[in-house]
Amino acid sequence: MPEGVFELESVHGEESGWAIRVGEGGWIRHVGPDRLPGHLEIAPVTEFKSGAKPTFTRLAFQKLLDELGGLWERGEVVELQVTGAEIPYRLSACPMPNFS
Repeated sequence: MPEGVFELESVHGEESGWAIRVGEGGWIRHVGPDRLPGHLEIAPVTEFKSGAKPTFTRLAFQKLLDELGGLWERGEVVELQVTGAEIPYRLSACPMPNFS
């Protein structure tokens, strides 16, 4: 996802269910455990399993949708600000473990 400020909008599809559009081309949606989020896609995370594997769940997405739904019902504009940050394991203070 590029850096910037993006308006959020709830979207429902017959086959895909609920999702949150981020700006013109991004998405926040539930992603099952069998795949990682795609390009311009954000998935809520409930926890990290051993090996730093994220767990994406419908519950995490539903909690986010419920929280934002109240704002949209009041007619408020909801925005998401995306900023870049170093990935912790790429920082010199957090070297990638060597498993060889």
